[in-house]
Amino acid sequence: MLKTKILCKFPITFLQDHLYGICSNDLIVIACDSGVGKSTISRLITRQARDEGCPVVLYSLENAPQTFVTEEVMLEYCKDTGNWMDNRQFEIDHTQNPQKYEKYRQIVFEKSQLTTENGLPLLIYHEQVAKGDWNIDKLIKSMKDEIDKGYRLFVIDHLDVLVQKDELSDTKRAMDELWYLVQEYQLAIVTFSQIVKGCSALCPSYDDLRGHKAKVYKSTIIITLARHEYGYYLPPVAFPKAKPTYIRIAKSRNTNTACAVCYYNNGSYLETYTDVLCDTHGNFIDGMTRDKLQRFKRQQDQKETEWK
Repeated sequence: MLKTKILCKFPITFLQDHLYGICSNDLIVIACDSGVGKSTISRLITRQARDEGCPVVLYSLENAPQTFVTEEVMLEYCKDTGNWMDNRQFEIDHTQNPQKYEKYRQIVFEKSQLTTENGLPLLIYHEQVAKGDWNIDKLIKSMKDEIDKGYRLFVIDHLDVLVQKDELSDTKRAMDELWYLVQEYQLAIVTFSQIVKGCSALCPSYDDLRGHKAKVYKSTIIITLARHEYGYYLPPVAFPKAKPTYIRIAKSRNTNTACAVCYYNNGSYLETYTDVLCDTHGNFIDGMTRDKLQRFKRQQDQKETEWK
């Protein structure tokens, strides 16, 4: 009989409130369009697990080498100085003034040495060396090696990188392999998916996932995201630069679904979020369609221009 155990919290309050944590026997798929935040959330989950003392393995299969470590240095610097900057700004300054960040690199190095009481490193991460150098066979072999060491939480960014031909049969095989590991070893796996081109929903449904039939059938939880660009939901007054983001639980363990606007700010999501109502396909949010929200934004922009 499978035993469910909470391994760590979600790093986003809305998800934690509705799903109560990342559990053993979870196969979680998080989907959004390019640039919306798949890699960001993969790293947030990884840090959350490590900081809670839950050993975690991160597969960063799309980003350049050392992306995770570099972002760790940036976050330590920003938290210490209050001087927040985006990744591009930091990469330039980090390259030009490496001595400025030596203190923060040391903090990150010390965190990388953290272990459990049994001596298991709290974080292991694998990266791509060259584009396409990972496939499902290499991933499964690597995961089995880490399972033998004692790891039970895996974050894979992202699944479609492993499906070279982008065929349904390849996606199905990948999901079958991951689901087998979840059941056999009572793991939790969090992986990420792209969405199909031309998705018109305000926040995608699980039908909008690339290779959705295989992903929906095997997964226990599906979460989708979309940047909110229309000004209908504004960030909290205290955080005017926070980026509103639709996050919806399209599939959950108990079939209950939910949607909210969450606010991304300086490397994390605020605890504050706004519940919203949406239809099954994510086309209607609080009774508003994409066209209505676009008109709403144009009216706001016009009023702001007239005010100035």
